[in-house]
Amino acid sequence: VTKTSLTVPVLTATGAMQPVQTGTRRDILAANFKYLYGDWTFSGLLRHDHKEGSMEESYDGPWGGTAFALPIDYTTDRYDLAAAYNTRVNQVSLQYTFSHFHDGNSFVNLPYPFSNTAVPYQLSAAYSTPPDTSAHYLTLMAATNAVPNTRINLNLRLGLELQDDMFAPDTADPNPQGAPGFSNLNSNLQGTSANSLNARAKIIQGKLSLYSRPIPNMDVNAYYGYDRRLVSLNQYQVFTGTTGGSGDTTFTGFSFVVPQEWLKQNAGVDVGYRLDAKSNTKLTVAYRYDDVDRSNAQVGSSNTNTETVTLSSAMGALAFGRLSYEHAERSGVLNYLTPWESLEGPGAGLAYSGAYYQAPMKSDAVKLMTQYTATQQLSAALFVQYKNDNYTYPAATAIGTNVPPFTGNGAGIKQDYNLTVGPSVDYRPRDDVRLHIFYTFERIFFDNIGNGACSTAAQAATAPCLGSAGYFQNKYTSDVNTVGVSGDWKVNDNLNLAAEYTFAYGSVMFGQYNGVFVAAPTASYQNVTNYPDISSRMQNLKLTAAYKLTPKTDLLLQAMWSYYRDNNWYDTASSIQGAGTTAVSILTPGYSSPNYNVGAVMAGFRCHF
Repeated sequence: VTKTSLTVPVLTATGAMQPVQTGTRRDILAANFKYLYGDWTFSGLLRHDHKEGSMEESYDGPWGGTAFALPIDYTTDRYDLAAAYNTRVNQVSLQYTFSHFHDGNSFVNLPYPFSNTAVPYQLSAAYSTPPDTSAHYLTLMAATNAVPNTRINLNLRLGLELQDDMFAPDTADPNPQGAPGFSNLNSNLQGTSANSLNARAKIIQGKLSLYSRPIPNMDVNAYYGYDRRLVSLNQYQVFTGTTGGSGDTTFTGFSFVVPQEWLKQNAGVDVGYRLDAKSNTKLTVAYRYDDVDRSNAQVGSSNTNTETVTLSSAMGALAFGRLSYEHAERSGVLNYLTPWESLEGPGAGLAYSGAYYQAPMKSDAVKLMTQYTATQQLSAALFVQYKNDNYTYPAATAIGTNVPPFTGNGAGIKQDYNLTVGPSVDYRPRDDVRLHIFYTFERIFFDNIGNGACSTAAQAATAPCLGSAGYFQNKYTSDVNTVGVSGDWKVNDNLNLAAEYTFAYGSVMFGQYNGVFVAAPTASYQNVTNYPDISSRMQNLKLTAAYKLTPKTDLLLQAMWSYYRDNNWYDTASSIQGAGTTAVSILTPGYSSPNYNVGAVMAGFRCHF
C-alpha cells in the first residue's frame, strides 16, 4: 500500500501553552594510565564527554519575549600528560593539559516578538549559542626539604585560552526594516572588522611558599602569589541606537567589546605558637596583602589588607575546638564612567551600578569549630560561621569633560552577610559499619540601595526625585536547610558498600523599588510591592559498590538520583499596581513549577599493575 498522506495529531496551542519535553543525555568515555619507573611516575588521561538534548530557556527583550527549548549538543575533550619525580628530599611534577569545547549548534532559530503583534510572529531571529573554545596549560610543581625544618614549594602555570568561532547572527535581532530575513547581521560583518572574535587569553600564574619551624613550638608560613591575564581580540564594533537592532544602518552610535586584563598579586605570613603542650593550645596570627590592577573596570587598582587571629585547643582528652576572627579592608577609586563609555557610548543614561566585588569594603568574619568524642563509637561536631561585608560607593564625580548622568552615589550592594550552622554525628555500631548524620542551616542576606541622587529616603522626598525613578532599597534573604545521612559497610575483604542521601529545603525573598509612591502610578517603577517568596526542595541519593575481583582488579558500580522542585513564577517588566489604576499590571504564573528528575548509572573497571 502506498501512503499519500500522513496525519499527525497536534495540540492547538500557542506560546507557553505548547507542551515541550526537555531533558539531556550525557555519555562519557575515559581512559587513564600510570607507569612507575624508579623515582619517576608517568601518567595520562583521555576523556571524551558528549551531552545532547534540550533545556528550558527564555528570552526577554524590550518589545516582548519568548520561551523555548534550547537544543544541547556539547562535546568536551580533554587530554592530560604528566611526569613526576619523587624522593625524600625533592619532588617535581610537570603536566600538560589540552581541552576543547564544541557546540554542534551555531544558533537556534526562534520567533521574533517585535516583528508583529499577532501570533504566530511574522519574522524569525537567531539566538546565539555558546562558541567553540580550547585551552592549553603547562603546569610545573616543585618542592624541596633540603633546608632543615623547612619546606619550600613552587607552583607555576602557563596557559593559552582561545575562542575563534565564527560570529553567529545577533541574538534576537532580525533587523526587520519592513522586510523579513537576516539582513545586516554580524554574519555579514555589519559593524565588525573581522568575521570572528579571535579572542586569546595568556595566563601566567605562580606561587612561592615557605613553611618552617625556626624554634620549638613555633611555625611560620610565608608566601607570594602572582596571577597575570593578558587578553587580545579582533576589534568588535557594533552600531547602537534606541530602536530596532544592532545592524540598523540608520544608527550613528557604536559600542566596543572591551576585554578585561589584570595583574593580581598577594603576599602574606602566618605565625603560630603553641602556648601549652599538654592541651595543645595554639595561637596563630596572620596577615595578607592583595594588590589588583584591572583594565576596563570600575576599580582599576585596589588593595586589601586582611588580619586573622585563631585560637585552638584540645580542651581535654575528648574534645577539640578552634575559634578564629578575620577583618579585611579593601580600598580603591570607583569610576562610574569608563566601563559604560566603552560599552554603551557617551551619555547612555544607564542605571549606574557599582561592582561590589571591586568597590571599597570592610569585612568581618567569625568561625567556630568544635569536636567531641564521647566513646570510640560515637563522636559529634559543630561548625558555625558568620561573615558580614559592607561596601562603600563614593559620590559620582566628573572626569575631565565627562560628567556622569546623575549625582549622589551609584546603586549597588551595600551589605551582605551569611550565617552557617552545621552539627554532625558519627557513629560506628561495628568496626565494619560507619554512619554519619548532619544538618546545615545557611542564611544569605543582601541589601541593595542606590539610584543616583535619589539613593536615600531623605533625597527621595525632595522635589527633584518626586515622580522620578526615585531610589530603591531591595533587601532579600535566602534560607536553606539541609539534612543528610551517609554510611559505608565493609561486607568482607572483597566487597564495600556505601550510600548517601541528602534533602535540602530553602526559600528566597525578593523586594524591588521600596521607594517611589505616588497617587496615580504611570510607570513600572512606581508603587512596586515585594514579590512572593520562592521555595525549593532538592533530594540526592547515591549508592556505590566496590568489589575486588582479583588482588589487582576492582569492579565499581554506582547509581545516582536527584530530584528538584520549586514554585517559581514568571514576572514581566511591569509593576504590581494597586486597585483603581489604569497602569499596566502583570504578574503571571508563567511556566509551571519546575520539576526535575535526574538518574545516572556508572560502571568502572580498575587495574593495578
